[in-house]
Amino acid sequence: MSQSDVFTKRARGVLINAHSEAGRFNSDYVGTEHLLLGLIGQSDGTGAKTLVSMGFSLVRIKSDIEILISPARSHAPDLVSLTERSTVVLELAIQESSQMKHFYVGTEHLLLGLLREGEGVAFSELELLGITLENTRQAVIRQLRDLRAHLMGPYFYESGKFSESSQNAFVLAQKEAHRVAQSYIGTEHLLLGILRDENGLIATVLRAKGTPLAQIRSAIDFIIGSDDADREVSVVYDTPLTPRSKKAIELAFDEVGRLSHDLIGPEHLLLGLLREGEGIAAGVLASMGFSLENLRELILDARRVASSRPITPLGY
Repeated sequence: MSQSDVFTKRARGVLINAHSEAGRFNSDYVGTEHLLLGLIGQSDGTGAKTLVSMGFSLVRIKSDIEILISPARSHAPDLVSLTERSTVVLELAIQESSQMKHFYVGTEHLLLGLLREGEGVAFSELELLGITLENTRQAVIRQLRDLRAHLMGPYFYESGKFSESSQNAFVLAQKEAHRVAQSYIGTEHLLLGILRDENGLIATVLRAKGTPLAQIRSAIDFIIGSDDADREVSVVYDTPLTPRSKKAIELAFDEVGRLSHDLIGPEHLLLGLLREGEGIAAGVLASMGFSLENLRELILDARRVASSRPITPLGY
């Protein structure tokens, strides 16, 4: 899978910024110091917001890094490439995303990757300021918790009833709404957020039905007029759920009770979206041949299969 598939727009923005920073100092490489400058430049990203929430000044970090860098030559080179350490940072960011059970790589994972790399200029600056991997990881978790609280509203106080995967779906739904410059989270965005976990239970259900995830995404994008993945807006917190999305969530609560399950997972959200009956998500699912009865049966089958597999824990 390419970086463009898993890296969020803001994470890709960090990489673009980093290349620009390398060019500003006439460097023929993108080092960890340029990645850190790029991350700071993406000030609306979770990575930069995490540093601010920990009490650190982005201006101070930027100034310290710039003092350490001197122009490598009198003119900008023709080719700028990632250093080995910067490449390792990206790999570690992907690992952080996986270990946190996220289905995307954001600026917060890039920040954690810079800290895990352990030797570059960026790590040295962050370490000098007293920024450690563990306290940063906890700060990232708090930032994402705050984001979920804003997105889920009153449902967040029921978050003990939502699985980690379904909470992630809310964050991803917001990213989908921002991708098409919409200031609300509709049922279509919730469905797209659920589908972003290509290895999860819903993907298993769709494969059993013979319905490719890409086909559903394409149908939704056609309806909402998504023709440009770079239209994402900068709004982070003020993205409300529509009344239909709220109704779908309420129905997901009901589905958990009907099926005697413990937590609301993406599968219950999917059932809630179909039961809601009037939103774009319900229309697309119905057009793909899903009914409430067969979807419930597919979900139960998939859960039975999943529960029979051994679980391999992920650790830091």
